[in-house]
Amino acid sequence: MSEHKTPQWVNTFKVSRGYEAFYVELGLVVPDRTIPIFEFLIHPKSAKGLAKALSEMIEQHEKAYGKIPETELEPIEKEKAVEKKKPEGIYA
Repeated sequence: MSEHKTPQWVNTFKVSRGYEAFYVELGLVVPDRTIPIFEFLIHPKSAKGLAKALSEMIEQHEKAYGKIPETELEPIEKEKAVEKKKPEGIYA
């Protein structure tokens, strides 16, 4: 029996938004595919707090280790909406 190991880190993400929550999917890009690792919904208020915390951590990291290059964001393909409000999002 082979053991499936969950990677310790991710290097790609997908985010989209609806009226009540943001959807976040974290993944790992390997040479031949992208492996989804973890996905979750987060309330917009909590997402804003998370963004602030990450921003502060990035600032501290850059002060200690130098500028971090930015990921180029690409718009996601529009999917058929099941709900009236279509999610909008980006990939990285």
